[in-house]
Amino acid sequence: MKLDDKWNTVWLIVKEKYGLIIAALAAIVIMLLPAPAPFAFGGQIITLSCHGQQMVALLAVVIIVFITEAMPIGMLIALVYSWIVFLGIAEPKKCASIFSHDAAWFLVGALMIASALTKYNIHKRILVLILKVVGNKVRNIVLGIVTFCSISAAFIADHTIAALMLPIAIGIINTSGGFKKVPKLSKLLLFSIAYGCAIGGLASPSGGGRNVVMIGYIQDMFNVTIGYGRWLVMCMPITLVLIPVVSFWILRIYKPEITDLSQTVSSIKKEVQIRPMKVKEWTTLVIFLFILFLWVTKSNLGIGMIAMFGGLLFLFFGLTTWKDYQKINWGIGMLYFGAVGFGSVLRSTGAATWLAAKAVLAGSSLFHITDGLPLVGLAAFFTTGFTEIMADGPAMASIGPVLIEMAKLTGTDPVVLGIACACASAFAMCLIIATPPNAIVYGSGYLKAKDFLKTGIGLNLICLIVLMLVVKFWWGFLGVGINGFH
Repeated sequence: MKLDDKWNTVWLIVKEKYGLIIAALAAIVIMLLPAPAPFAFGGQIITLSCHGQQMVALLAVVIIVFITEAMPIGMLIALVYSWIVFLGIAEPKKCASIFSHDAAWFLVGALMIASALTKYNIHKRILVLILKVVGNKVRNIVLGIVTFCSISAAFIADHTIAALMLPIAIGIINTSGGFKKVPKLSKLLLFSIAYGCAIGGLASPSGGGRNVVMIGYIQDMFNVTIGYGRWLVMCMPITLVLIPVVSFWILRIYKPEITDLSQTVSSIKKEVQIRPMKVKEWTTLVIFLFILFLWVTKSNLGIGMIAMFGGLLFLFFGLTTWKDYQKINWGIGMLYFGAVGFGSVLRSTGAATWLAAKAVLAGSSLFHITDGLPLVGLAAFFTTGFTEIMADGPAMASIGPVLIEMAKLTGTDPVVLGIACACASAFAMCLIIATPPNAIVYGSGYLKAKDFLKTGIGLNLICLIVLMLVVKFWWGFLGVGINGFH
């Protein structure tokens, strides 16, 4: 092999694996740095142990791997598990118990349930009903799409809803003359899908893996169980308030070229019109409602076990087969098994405490914020910004333990800060890579990166303001405190 060929080969390897190389270098640098000096915080001395420093290095690796997409996200559990065991941070037997958590099982069961719902087109039936209700005006159609996407994304993965709605939006665009004739209408419809999915994912635990991760962290750290019903009561109002807000905002940014779509709506209704429901469709709907009832009333059984029971019921009644479940992206499930275990060890080694104390001190010195609602707002703003550069689930997996430790150190209610930040991670609306729905609508070819910035920056801030108002008044009315562990 010639010398030039060798260098070309080396360059191709570096180009393909640059994320792993950067992650490895970052880990080596962090672990070789001198141990940071202890410092006083909240009446205690905060130190970082050797294992804690190794976990900070792992945190850097995880963040870099996610940002650069250096490896499949489903392999997170292998990366984290191997790191912890090989460095002697925890015993292998202990790791096995750490990485098995009800919150992660919940996500696996929720994927099974979503598979059954989409198989029998329950979502399309709802869409037909919405189109019948909203009429032919563009503003009403936008409100209908945002409503449908947000409510559906509370129970079915947001990327599934976005993928199902995209062909419908493109059908409306093509029937209305195509993108060149109606570019503002096109962007309006596409952002209705992306942002509708975003605000819906925060409404329930099944709305996104980030919610599941946060539930697991709070339960592990404070032994506080957040039931399905409790999350719905706290967070669904945020979605309901944001539905008209999002609709108004995108209508303000993109004033459509035409305001009435009578012929288009008639065509779409015919396209998605579904025959009367048969026994299997009704059975699927009844089982889903039954599982939803158990989530709300029997969360003490474990929302993960209830979700798995739902997947089993669909299989038992012949509504799904194992082949249906094999089509599920199990890498996402593996991701959250790894995420919960990662957070647990980050906390037990003291790394989360050290990072949280540093973050609070930084916030105190820069903004004079130390606790209470201002701290919740700062943490929510930080979470949203962090989620812009990586998917919401991995983002929460990475910084969730730090956020929860921040609540503990400052005496702020961990349920308030944790759930508020989980909700804030849904507001990553400025970049294409921030959420799967953003990437899906961008894939239509009708949007540019600058469109997301133009539409998302203002809306992001508005959503955060709405979140803080709900935390202040609605959660306050419910008796969920800001200071103290209530």
